[in-house]
Amino acid sequence: MKLIDSTGANLITLTTKIDDLELDMVMNTGTFFMFTLTPEYHSHPCYEIIAAVNGDFRVESFTGEVIEMKPGSLCIIPPDCFHATNADSAGHEMVVMRFSYCRAGGTPEMYDRFHAALSAVGGATRFDDCSRLTDLMLEIRDELLGSTISARTIANTLMPTLYIGLLRILSRAESAPQKSSADCEDNKHSRYFRIDRWLSEHHTQPVTADDLAQALNLSKRQVSRVLRDIYDMSFRELLVEYRLYRAIKFLTRSDCSIDKIAALVGYSSPAGFRRAFTKRFGVTAGEYRKRHAFKDSKQNLY
Repeated sequence: MKLIDSTGANLITLTTKIDDLELDMVMNTGTFFMFTLTPEYHSHPCYEIIAAVNGDFRVESFTGEVIEMKPGSLCIIPPDCFHATNADSAGHEMVVMRFSYCRAGGTPEMYDRFHAALSAVGGATRFDDCSRLTDLMLEIRDELLGSTISARTIANTLMPTLYIGLLRILSRAESAPQKSSADCEDNKHSRYFRIDRWLSEHHTQPVTADDLAQALNLSKRQVSRVLRDIYDMSFRELLVEYRLYRAIKFLTRSDCSIDKIAALVGYSSPAGFRRAFTKRFGVTAGEYRKRHAFKDSKQNLY
């Protein structure tokens, strides 16, 4: 599986192999500088690492979660997790990389460990005290952007160290003291990820609040309270919100017709989708596509 990412020009890709783990990394030279905060919600078909270099900024999810980023902190964002980056003042700088991974031939060891560690990341997650990893990302960036002799070879040499460092950070978080399972069930953070995962699997179906209640082993009334507490939305409002932000991915990254996108995100009626989209964003789906589509980067996302 080779990663295809089309967030801009000047993409640099590197393939790294560690035992039976193969990783494909992409760096867009436009993502390294201060002007690259992305206030529009978006997602990627791969994992993304955002490391804070200078200044403070935020990683925000469309469900309302806000992750404060400071120098030395690092945020891991799973595939298809809608997010945006914003700041209240200038002077911020980040370094970003995206990667996918697959099992390859070789000594069986790394793939299972890496996969297990990443699978535990249920949504955009911040890790602190990651200055060494940030410095390594910067070193790789500088090699790839420079014109020095054997720059790409040096970058390739540094990549395994970066991935192993990432695995150590994930393992360190995994081994931290955990709450009891009963406490976890009542934890807002835990429920947020369970609901988000359920929506990602069922939003294209004609689901109801009763279906979510059954999945969470709660009553319909309890689900209503939980959704208000976490999202300040009803089940219907949250489902519409999730479907519309999935639709944005298709609008900006594919040539699918709007009627087809409506069906892909769970609408039985294209007219219903168009009305909902215009009500939510103040413009038609067609106009949104004209304004925000990635030019020369259409993909088959379904």
